[in-house]
Amino acid sequence: MVAIPQASMMHKIIDPHVHFFDLAKGDYAWLLPENPPHWPDKSLINKNITPHHLQLGSDCSLQGAVHIEAGFDNNNPKREVDWLVSEVYPQAPNAQFRTIGFIDMFAHADAFEQQFLNMTNLETLAGFRFIFEDDSRSFDDKARIRKNLSYLVKGQLLFECQADFTKNILISDLLNLMVTLPELKLVINHAGLPPLAGSKAFVCWQENMKLFAELPNCYVKCSGFEMTSREYTKEHVCIVLSTIAELFGYERMMLASNFPLTLFTRSYALYWALMVACAESIGLPIKKVLYTNAKDLYRFS
Repeated sequence: MVAIPQASMMHKIIDPHVHFFDLAKGDYAWLLPENPPHWPDKSLINKNITPHHLQLGSDCSLQGAVHIEAGFDNNNPKREVDWLVSEVYPQAPNAQFRTIGFIDMFAHADAFEQQFLNMTNLETLAGFRFIFEDDSRSFDDKARIRKNLSYLVKGQLLFECQADFTKNILISDLLNLMVTLPELKLVINHAGLPPLAGSKAFVCWQENMKLFAELPNCYVKCSGFEMTSREYTKEHVCIVLSTIAELFGYERMMLASNFPLTLFTRSYALYWALMVACAESIGLPIKKVLYTNAKDLYRFS
């Protein structure tokens, strides 16, 4: 998969946020140019993506990765997990993989339970992700949503949350729900989509992240920088990583990629070179944030 160098300073990496695509087999409505998000550079990622694309530089070695649901079939999300296990992961026998599937946290109880039970015994499954697009989806029926999430607690599965942490109403609703489920392991995707430092929005993001840092089972994946700015800088990444480290500590943060969306800005190898440089420059424990924390949370062997 990746040539193993002889250098003594080689960094082991488990990438806990990647996406694999097969355009002929999955739906991927969001990748179509006529559908949102209306990114002018969407063509850079609208193609088949396999483990062979995860090419690192000579000073890094990819030990494993976590595929995050990518809209393969949200009506029958089991199809994506089956496809990954049977067709995708065998392409890289020297790496380990785990899977975060899709499930609708707002679904009515019967529909949620059926989807959940169809997938819980699937090989590689580590949990589920839900993307909260905006404040419009109501949390009024908190009892139903809490019941749905309680299935994940019983199954010892992760709940991955993607949301804009500058949206106070949404984040307040989500926090009020999470405090009722202290045993649920919550993973904030893309560091909560932090805006540029120095803005009022950044202060808002920081305050909301601070509230979630008080949840002992809340973890953060630091990735998705291209989602808020294609021109993000090393300085911005360092500020975000420093803030997350201060709020959550070294044990509850992981560096991740969001590949192939990283291609909007730089190659996979250059992305990880930047992450290593940022981690080193602000004094993060490299092995923890690149490898050990993800290994433990996603239960790699």
